[in-house]
Parts: sequence; C-alpha cells; structure tokens
Amino acid sequence: NVVGNNSLVNYTISVKNNGVCNATDVKIIDQLPENLTYTGKSGIIKSDYAIEEISDLVWNVNKITNGSEVSIWFTAVVNTNNAGNITNVVNVTCNENKTEVIGNKTIKVVPVVVTVNKTVDVNVVGNNTEVTFTIFVNNTSEVKATEVKVIDVLPEGLVYVDSTKSGDGIDFIISDDERTLTWVISEMGNDPVELFVTVRTALTGNLTNNVSVTSKENNTNVTDNETVEVVPVILTVNKTANVTY
Repeated sequence: NVVGNNSLVNYTISVKNNGVCNATDVKIIDQLPENLTYTGKSGIIKSDYAIEEISDLVWNVNKITNGSEVSIWFTAVVNTNNAGNITNVVNVTCNENKTEVIGNKTIKVVPVVVTVNKTVDVNVVGNNTEVTFTIFVNNTSEVKATEVKVIDVLPEGLVYVDSTKSGDGIDFIISDDERTLTWVISEMGNDPVELFVTVRTALTGNLTNNVSVTSKENNTNVTDNETVEVVPVILTVNKTANVTY
C-alpha cells in the first residue's frame, strides 16, 4: 500500500458471482491512471472457466457460476516523482447485467530519500601515506530503496589500495584504471550502510574525493566529498665538527 517511484506493484482482481444464477460473458476492465504503467505481465490465480485477455487489462470470462469466483493478477510500475495517492479502478459487467460494478484500490507514493556522507581518518598527511575514507549511506524514507548505486571517484594522486563494506547484498565493481569504485546495494531499508576505501597518496596538494548515490526510485544524484591535504615532508641535515685543522 505504500511504495516509492519506479516500484513494481502486484494487483489482484477477484470477481465473485453472488447471484442465484450463472453470470455469462463477464467482462473485467482495469483502468490504470497515467502514473501507473502496465508491465504486460498478468496471470490467473483462480478460475474453473476460460479467461481470455482480449487487450491490455481487459479480460473476458465465459461463465461464472453462482457462488464461485475468479481471480486475476497483473503488475504495474509506478512512474511519478510526486508523492500522493494513486487510485486504480476496475469495472465488471456481464451479459445478464450491464450495470458496471466498480472496485478500486489506492496506493500511497512516498519519496525515497537516500543520503550519503563521507569522512576521512586524517586530513593532512605526507606523500606515500595510506588514508581511509568512510562512506555512510542511509535511507530515510518509510519504504525500501532498491538498486542503490554508490559511485566513488578517486582523483589523480590517490591510488586505490583496498575497500571493505558492511551489510549483505552489496556488489563491488572497480574500473580498469582503479579510479571509479561502484557499489550496488540490491535493497536497502533504514539500516545504514558503511563503505570503506583505503588509498595511498601519490601527489602533494589538496586532493578531493567525490562520491554520489542514486536509487531506482530516485535518480537524482546525492553527492558529498572529502579533501585530503598532502604536504611535502622536508628533511634537513646539518653536520658540525668540534675540531678543525
């Protein structure tokens, strides 16, 4: 009943004949609003009679005897970026009674908000030093976020060493040049996920590491970054002698 954008919703339509005689040529018509898109997938859950889908979301049932029922399922995808309620209406008629019988179901669409925050264990280091970035990913909405993609881009001067992660269902992908790190979280509730990246400094100056996150429900990039200042290490040497000739 509560979903995010791009969510897959499974609807079930049950039609029961409560009369004392048979219903014939029963027509079931489901009317999707514009912010629901039919996936083309449907099926029969319960029926002792022939059911034919004569067009998208329009079914004909040859007969429903008194006291029996048929049940059909279909799937649709939510395609709105706006929060609010979506009502899906179904109409039923039969040969014996052309009066439409109407049923409806309302779902609530809520925004899926995924946040990202990056920290680093040390901000000022010397060259050829290992530092570790921590990426915090959190879903603050009341529904699950799916296909959450976290992309971390290492700048020139930071060399990838290692990465670890907390939580299950997380795939890690690294580019051939080891500069772009990608984690894909299949499904995320309200438990935050921590990702750790260890790098080695290879240049001096301010090196900024950027991270972004998107989800299937919300493709808007949420970004954060952290900067490490790599300073030169200067060694001096001085020699003296206490006796001269």
